[in-house]
Amino acid sequence: MSMSRVWAIGGRTPVRIGAVALLAASGIMTIAASRERWSPACGNWHASACLKVQDHRYDYLPPSAPWSPIGDAAHYAAVAELLLAAAVLMLPSLLFPGRPVLTRAIGALTTLCILVIALGTWASAQAGQAVTTPALLPALAFLALAWPLGLITLALLSRATPDRPGRRWRTLVLFSLLMASPVPQRFLAVGPYDTAPWMDASAGCLILLAGCALWPAIAPDREAPHLRDVGPVPGPMATSS
Repeated sequence: MSMSRVWAIGGRTPVRIGAVALLAASGIMTIAASRERWSPACGNWHASACLKVQDHRYDYLPPSAPWSPIGDAAHYAAVAELLLAAAVLMLPSLLFPGRPVLTRAIGALTTLCILVIALGTWASAQAGQAVTTPALLPALAFLALAWPLGLITLALLSRATPDRPGRRWRTLVLFSLLMASPVPQRFLAVGPYDTAPWMDASAGCLILLAGCALWPAIAPDREAPHLRDVGPVPGPMATSS
C-alpha cells in the first residue's frame, strides 16, 4: 500500500485528535479563567463583592490600563488563547480540505492575531499590570472584524458543499466560534455595572461546544472521495481484473 493511501485513510487521525483536544482544552481554560474572576464573588450578582469585580479594570482579555489582576485569571486566559491559536491553525484545512488557499490564509492570519493577544495577556499577567505588546491593536481589530467575516465565509462554503456527513456539524463548529468571537461577546458583556458576570464563561462554553462538534465534523468518512485520487492499489483484487 502506497504512503499516499495510508495518509488518506488514517494518517490524519492524530491531527484530528489534536485539533479536537486543543479546542476543547481552550474552552475549559476559558471557563477556568472566568471562574477565577467571578467565583465566589458573584454567587449573587447584586452582592457588593460582585458589583466590585464587574469593573472594567478587572477585564483580562487582553488587559488594558488601568488593570488589576484577580488570581490567575489572566494566566488561564493566556493559556486558553494559545490553545485556541494552535487549534485554529488546523481547523480550516480539516474542515475544508478542498479549498486550501483561502481557508489556510484565514487560519494563519487568525492564529497570528490570537498569538499576539495571548502573549500580551501573559506578559500582563506576569507583570501584574497592563502591558501593551506590539501589534496588539491591529490584532484586536482583525479578530473583531475580519475573523467573524472569515467564519461567515467558511459557513457559506460549508452550505455550498454537497450534503455529505459532517456538514451540519461543520456549521455548528463555525457558528459556535462565531458566537465566541469578540463582537458577539461584546453584546453579552453589557451588565448592570460594567462587565456582565460570567460573560467570559459563555465564550468558553461555546469553544468547548465547537471542540465537541469538531470530531463528527471531520469524521474520516468525509475523506473517502479523496481516495479516488490515489489510484489503484496493487493486490490480488487488482491483478484478477
